[in-house]
Amino acid sequence: MKCSPLWPLGIGFFLGLCTVSCQTTPEPESEGIPRAASLEAVTRQDPIAQHTVALVDPDPTVGQFCSGVVFGARFVLTAASCFQDEQRIPYVLFERLTPLEDEGYEDRGILIKIERAVMHESYARELADQYDQLLANGGKVDKIVSPNDPLNDLALAYLEAEVPAHYVPARLIKADVDLRKTRLFAAGYGCQSNPCDENDSELHKSSTRWLRSFEPARKIILMSGKNKGSCVGDSGGPVFHVTEKDIVLVSISTSGQLSCEAGLSFDTPVVPYRRWIEQAMSGMTQANWNVAGFRVVQFPKESIELDP
Repeated sequence: MKCSPLWPLGIGFFLGLCTVSCQTTPEPESEGIPRAASLEAVTRQDPIAQHTVALVDPDPTVGQFCSGVVFGARFVLTAASCFQDEQRIPYVLFERLTPLEDEGYEDRGILIKIERAVMHESYARELADQYDQLLANGGKVDKIVSPNDPLNDLALAYLEAEVPAHYVPARLIKADVDLRKTRLFAAGYGCQSNPCDENDSELHKSSTRWLRSFEPARKIILMSGKNKGSCVGDSGGPVFHVTEKDIVLVSISTSGQLSCEAGLSFDTPVVPYRRWIEQAMSGMTQANWNVAGFRVVQFPKESIELDP
């Protein structure tokens, strides 16, 4: 994996900066689903905003470093790579319905500390690094080979308190939905351009579509075409299937290209991990949070002081 520099206000970390050239094809129209702009700001009234969160370390040398999706009263689903640095003091930012005028994290919303995180027990940074290198040396999309084994870049964060009432846990897409016929939206708090602007960490979305699946490796490739794709700080962010009547979680962003404008991302579909997620949630809600066989990261109890 490659890490970005630690930017103030934090475009701090992401997984898998890959350079892969590809040919784009026109995106299909989907009846009843609006087309997104190249990169579109998400308003608080958008259902995507009710599910998507930013992972931040209030230390100004770190700031926002990943994105995530609410998955229960005290749970956020994100990428395992977001917790490789155990020295961070990670919080989840839940934005206010009406932000205050100031730009500090406490003015933007409610910060709830992550007490601990369970990473997938089979997540291997070395294996993921090797695959990233493979992608970097790849050519056209149809020439990209599948990883030999699942990369399992998935983690579940357990919060010190319940999420605010205006946030809603995401529901999973049904296993039998054909992604080739769906319009998808990727969401996150990461960079919106290259190079990163330190003030970029606002929630945004981009219309994307399924391009290819690697079933044994549990990876999918998504393409935004002319739209901007996943970028620094978007790792762990959700990809939703959105219709006029419903919004469901499809995947978690885990890898992307060096250029935000490239529009290609490599995601972890969530449905194949349903049982793993359920077991992790059950274990962490028990009094002794018995999660034998899971990789648990316990974060320091002491909180750093936030600017008033």
